[in-house]
Amino acid sequence: MPPCLAKNTHRRPLGPGEWLAALPSEPFRIFFVIGTLAGIAGVTLWPLLYAGKLGFHPGIIHARVMIEGFGGAFAVGFLGTAMPRLLGAPRLRSVELALLLLLHGGVLLAHLSNHVVAGDFLFLAELLALITMMGARALLFSEDRPPASFALVGLGLLSALAGLVLLLAEPHLETSPFRYRLARLLLHEAFLLLPVLGIGAFLFPRFFIALPSADAPERAGAPGLEALACGFLLLASFVLEAADWNRAGGILRLLAGGAYLVRNVPFLRRQPGGGTLATCLRLAFLSVLLGLVAGGFLPTRRIALEHFLFIGGFGLLILSVATRVLLGHGGSLPRAMGKLVTMRWVAGLVLAALLTRVVADFVPKIMVSHHNYAALCWVAASIFWGLVFLPMIRWADPD
Repeated sequence: MPPCLAKNTHRRPLGPGEWLAALPSEPFRIFFVIGTLAGIAGVTLWPLLYAGKLGFHPGIIHARVMIEGFGGAFAVGFLGTAMPRLLGAPRLRSVELALLLLLHGGVLLAHLSNHVVAGDFLFLAELLALITMMGARALLFSEDRPPASFALVGLGLLSALAGLVLLLAEPHLETSPFRYRLARLLLHEAFLLLPVLGIGAFLFPRFFIALPSADAPERAGAPGLEALACGFLLLASFVLEAADWNRAGGILRLLAGGAYLVRNVPFLRRQPGGGTLATCLRLAFLSVLLGLVAGGFLPTRRIALEHFLFIGGFGLLILSVATRVLLGHGGSLPRAMGKLVTMRWVAGLVLAALLTRVVADFVPKIMVSHHNYAALCWVAASIFWGLVFLPMIRWADPD
């Protein structure tokens, strides 16, 4: 058996008590499960609507559940695990983890019961709690500096906060299409896009060498200034788009994000031995880049084309990174460099969901059926991925 596929004989399953004790230091073990279920629930709203089983139109609810419930769960699970380690700071306390879980559960329950304002308010509280927890560790307990590219992570979280505040304040202010579009862009796109770039610049090159992250070399130059410049250009692109400069905003976003990716993530160029996860991330980033600009050139099909960013980009990227996290913490790090047949099927189903969802809006006669097909493909991908990889939340690598 090739070394990249060899099993780690040191890994072992955690008992129930050990698993619970591990959650504060590794909250991904519970948040990845919640995020997977949230993603399934978010897309299932459409088949329920077309079957006459839903009493409200799920357009806004679907978007909130997928961004806040699905993307938010994986973001909290990842950052809650990685940030204290990168800072050399104490892990989350049990009470902090319980607060985050309670707030995230409230977000999902509120949105799925069509209480958008309550869901947004609870997600605002959750993000504030996460920022406070990580900020306190960085300021008071940190033994190391966070990676320079993580400035983009902070900008992404602040963008989400700003978007939520604007959306919550909208009913009490004079109507402003610009403000509403900007709020939506900050929450739906900047919240995940900026952290993806920031985390990717530091971690993704390390994900595809069979070494712990700390053993990989840092890139020379001024990565902090580069990250901030990229972040502010991306935020400027959202302002342009909110002001109806759709094409200019999309092009600026493509240039800024694309240049940052090419400079900081070398595995976008094919390299031998990268494995299935590297291929999945290449596909995800190409979809992200296409999604950043496509809507500006076809504004009448913007909602459909945004799914290049959301499904093929954020969706496939989140599942790929979560797979690497589960393999690494489950004692199977070398497998991340190998061929993962399951991830090939997952990627295929995610791309099928993307294509059927996009085509649906271009061919009205098949819109309903293809909305359903897209939802079923995403549900199948999530269940398949969950059955194969989520059991690894019970495994630990003593090293």
